[in-house]
Amino acid sequence: AYRRQLIEWDYEIEKEELKKEAREEGLQEGREEGREEGREEGKKEGIQKIAIRMLQEDIDINMIIKITGLKEEEIEKLKKNRQVKS
Repeated sequence: AYRRQLIEWDYEIEKEELKKEAREEGLQEGREEGREEGREEGKKEGIQKIAIRMLQEDIDINMIIKITGLKEEEIEKLKKNRQVKS
């Protein structure tokens, strides 16, 4: 009976350690994904700011599309949201 109790305790300890490791791995993956998403969001915001500046300088929308890679709809939306003169 004593030996069986030790085996059960050992099993419970190992199970808890595995849960803890899995949680830590999940948190690490979440952090990495969050950082990547943040970088992508920052990159997109930077491109949008450039497009807004180009609109303010009356640069042709086709040139803005070519340079920034943004779609025409995105540029039109920036135009409306930022009330950029055209």
